[in-house]
Amino acid sequence: MSQRKLTKRQQVRIKKFQEQKNSRKIQNEKTSDENIQCINEVIYSGRVLQNFGKRLLIQVKNQNSEELVNCSFRQNLGQIVAGDVVFWQKIISKVTNKQNNFQGIVVSVSERKSLLSRPVFQGKHKAIAANVNQAFIIAAPDVISKNIIDKMVNMRLIDRYLVICENSSINPIIIINKIDLLDDKLLDELDKSLSIYSKLNYEIIFTSVLNGTGVLSLKNKMADNNSIFVGQSGMGKTSLINSIIPNVNAKIAGVSEASGKGKHTTTSARLYDLNEAGIHDGFIIDSPGIRELGLWKIDKNQVQIGFKEIMETSYQCQFRDCTHTHEPGCAVLAAIENKEISKSRLISFHHILDTLN
Repeated sequence: MSQRKLTKRQQVRIKKFQEQKNSRKIQNEKTSDENIQCINEVIYSGRVLQNFGKRLLIQVKNQNSEELVNCSFRQNLGQIVAGDVVFWQKIISKVTNKQNNFQGIVVSVSERKSLLSRPVFQGKHKAIAANVNQAFIIAAPDVISKNIIDKMVNMRLIDRYLVICENSSINPIIIINKIDLLDDKLLDELDKSLSIYSKLNYEIIFTSVLNGTGVLSLKNKMADNNSIFVGQSGMGKTSLINSIIPNVNAKIAGVSEASGKGKHTTTSARLYDLNEAGIHDGFIIDSPGIRELGLWKIDKNQVQIGFKEIMETSYQCQFRDCTHTHEPGCAVLAAIENKEISKSRLISFHHILDTLN
């Protein structure tokens, strides 16, 4: 049944309601700002560990110590996320003349070196993490499936993350977690399937929190890097964090037996300082389980950047606008025929292009 159209009177009433709502919001924010004052003109810097909506948890490092500070923030600063470097001032409440629940207010955000985001609705996007240079793409076998053939990782999703990383100048490393769930035969089959990535010089690390496989290799890759874990819920991102930083006690949830899909445990991206784990100069961000990053704003040329073997070969195609599906003189199709390019990668490439239309 089609939706009934709103009358002009209803449209005016809704518009007026929205204007009144926005006006109250602005007034509340203004009143809140008027009720606080800065203790002095000193501006401090810190890194955002987590955004709780109206509150930011900020790590402030001094020469020989560090502290965690709760801050509010100016409303005109836009989205502030884990990894952001911010500048803040100490505040007190004008009403009580004492420090309130907030120790400071963020007044500006440093320019970001990188930003990861995901689509939300109506063409808008939500920032996830800032200033990362390395992404661990976490995948794991589908242990719910009763079909042995299906006990593989979601390689199409890995391809989508690779597109984002390549376009963001973020170094991707593929992590296959929970390998203790596979027998030797299935593990060998999975290794052969993933060889398409190793041939493209993408590093792959097999890990298991249960028996410790690959955890040391993962820790070594984190040193001197600002990293993020990305991947679907239930892939074991938070469990890996716990194995690397034992005292963090990050919340864990299992995989839903009914659907096979992970339960969301991390509600907002959280940054962890790796010095706590004895890892030199770096941090890791545990992101909420998300099925894909912001491919909504990527065009065909940017998708090709994420499929570097297809992009490099496409320069030899007879036609500049070759779709790599049926055209005569298509170098990509010829490369697939000669087994120089994986057919599954071309299928994944077309699938992503289809989702952009």
